[in-house]
Amino acid sequence: MKRQTGYFVALVLTLAAGAAQGGIPSFVLTGNQQLTVDMHYSDGTLHDQSRADIVSGGRVAEYGGLHAFDSSTVNVFDGYVWSFYAVNSSTVNVFGGYVDGPFFAWGGTVNVSGGRVAWAWLNGGGSTVNISGGQVDGLIANYSSTVNISGGYVDVGAFGAWKSSAVTVSGGLETCHTSQVNFSARTFILGSGLTLDGQRILGTGILGGEWFDGTNWSVEIYQNDPNATILATPEPATLCLLVLGGSALLRRRKA
Repeated sequence: MKRQTGYFVALVLTLAAGAAQGGIPSFVLTGNQQLTVDMHYSDGTLHDQSRADIVSGGRVAEYGGLHAFDSSTVNVFDGYVWSFYAVNSSTVNVFGGYVDGPFFAWGGTVNVSGGRVAWAWLNGGGSTVNISGGQVDGLIANYSSTVNISGGYVDVGAFGAWKSSAVTVSGGLETCHTSQVNFSARTFILGSGLTLDGQRILGTGILGGEWFDGTNWSVEIYQNDPNATILATPEPATLCLLVLGGSALLRRRKA
């Protein structure tokens, strides 16, 4: 993981050097400055309590996208962003638009409620990603990062949580490959190859069930390391729990 951190530092330096090239403007915000991005910028950097709003016609690309530091905020309402970085206590909200390249979080918070994100990479420092809508095509959490998935669509053909990261899923997940995850749902179905030890899921196979909103879901657990912790947490109000081997649903209701 040292190589990844080094890559990030080197990439930022490269972007800073390249921002002055190509004839496309870049922007740097400090203090409480605010900018509505409705044109093409090569890249942008935010510090302090500054804010940038990406709207229709806005494009931040060419040299690496957006870099949010300190307690700054980025709101992606529409438009196109090649990539972004959420560092320190910064916040990035994705309401719409398209983030084409990877976004990286080093201590920042990312909220995805709409739009589409090609790739998410959390690298610790208290990083948090909350996904309640939109589409995320891949996600990796490292070093005590936190991921909360409650809606939207997460196509996790490449989805991992390592180094004490925590993932809580209550909706929106399609497939899963992770080391520590808590599935919170109304009902659960354990397919062939999966067994239950208390609330801990062992083995590999298809895990499915029904989210709290009634939506059916299906997850492929295709790697389950002995050191991993994958939990099935049923709805407290009903305690509906578990079908083994895809047979009849077993329901246990709270008196």
